[in-house]
Amino acid sequence: MYDHEIEDDLDYELMHKQLLKKYNIREHLTAVLTVSGISEIAINLTVDAVKRKIDPNMLEEWNDKPFVPMSAKLKALRSANIISEELYQNMRILFNIRNKFAHKTFLSLEECETIFDVLKDAAISNPFLEKLPNDIVKFQLLSSCCQVTLGKISEKIDPESAMHLEATEETEFKIVEDW
Repeated sequence: MYDHEIEDDLDYELMHKQLLKKYNIREHLTAVLTVSGISEIAINLTVDAVKRKIDPNMLEEWNDKPFVPMSAKLKALRSANIISEELYQNMRILFNIRNKFAHKTFLSLEECETIFDVLKDAAISNPFLEKLPNDIVKFQLLSSCCQVTLGKISEKIDPESAMHLEATEETEFKIVEDW
């Protein structure tokens, strides 16, 4: 319904250069859980936009149940044709990877690297992203793609659901001492 016309405008090559490094086990886990948390936020924002603008009764019960699994929310977005089958499958793959990291007590570096093999099944239209090895960097880039797509879908549903920020050369980040 909404994401079929979303244009992908991410600079995968630049993002790849910024993320490319040797990851240890802790860095794998941190990256997977951080990116998955951001994906959950993107899904929740899309669900909220649907509740407000399309069918407020469709997802009303979730207001009373804050711990609805992401898989149920994704299924509802797909059933309502808010997201495409490709986005749905990609998000399922990403959360499958997340679950393998989150529910495994001990992982070796070799196990970490094989977990990303399922990325071969992702529907990727960007040639640069598609040819990358199935690893933590590709996981992060595909997650970014899905998050941006969900954000744009939310914005199409409810323009007030999105905030656009622009980084300029004058932007300065400082540690706030008395926060």
